Amino acid sequence: MAGVKTGLVKQALVRYIRERELRRGDRLPPQGTLRKSLGFGTATIAAAIHELKEDQVLEVRDKIGVFVVNPEADGHTGRVIGLAVNALEVSAFRSCLSNLLLIQLAERGWQVRPFFCMNPDLSGKLDLASFPGLRRTVERGGIEALISLGDFSDESMRYFQSKQLPTLFIGSLERSGERVYIDMESYMHEALAKLKERGCRRPAALISKGLEPLRKRFFTDLNGFPQTEHPEMLFLSGNFVPDGAEAARRLLAEVPELRPDGVVIFDDTLASSFTAELYRSGSGYRPRLAILRNLQNPMDFATVDPVIFTVDLNELAAVAARLLWKRFHGDTTPMLHPYVPVHTNPMEVFS
Repeated sequence: MAGVKTGLVKQALVRYIRERELRRGDRLPPQGTLRKSLGFGTATIAAAIHELKEDQVLEVRDKIGVFVVNPEADGHTGRVIGLAVNALEVSAFRSCLSNLLLIQLAERGWQVRPFFCMNPDLSGKLDLASFPGLRRTVERGGIEALISLGDFSDESMRYFQSKQLPTLFIGSLERSGERVYIDMESYMHEALAKLKERGCRRPAALISKGLEPLRKRFFTDLNGFPQTEHPEMLFLSGNFVPDGAEAARRLLAEVPELRPDGVVIFDDTLASSFTAELYRSGSGYRPRLAILRNLQNPMDFATVDPVIFTVDLNELAAVAARLLWKRFHGDTTPMLHPYVPVHTNPMEVFS
């Protein structure tokens, strides 16, 4: 246990050096002050200082004080942030975003501790029990915040709140809780407007199942188009690559006059298989397309002149790191940040 306490004090001292931007030669507060602020005994603090001295981070001058030698404290962790990931193996979005979060948090001197969901689910809310080791780590104070790439259940969120653990969601919908979210409603509205400018009269939407709550908004936006008979036929959903191809086959099976002349697609992997299936069919059916894609995912589509909107996952990761930094520095403003997808010239995206 003594070793664990010493490690926690070392982490706190490194955090103090970094977040107060101390420089080489700056002096640390007296041990009495550190004892009160850190909540550890003199012996534990002395042991931590000794280890940081051996690591050439600090210098101890007898009867004078403790001074900073290496303010970068290379190889030492200032904070530990939990990262709860779900369905990582089937989601390019989550896989790429997880890597970018590792980079953004590491740049602040923070270590990421991942927790993986053993019951992957893309359509519902996640349960704390599905992440082995997460509850035990929280109980022991092993992480100072949690970033989640999936929505936790209300019961799980109440548990995190009871432990005063800052919990930040990154994803596609604005629900309750603190989050960095992609403003899908803005994308839908802007994408439909772009298709209308191109003469589209009967648009459809191809959406991931997790975005089903947008169905009502989509039907409302259809009121601006002249041909909206049987609107339920114009809302397609899926989660995986084959689902995009299946959506294309479903439209090809319709009589030509009932097929949409435009499709707003909310996922680039769905868009890839959707356009590939239309091309493979040789039918000549080519609806106008608006596609939402990840800026960091170099994916092309078998279609001509699509309307492209992009999401910069590195920006999402940077915003998350920035919000946590502000929370650690006493900002109690709710961590809530909408990200509006950017309309992008396709030539810029695919060049």
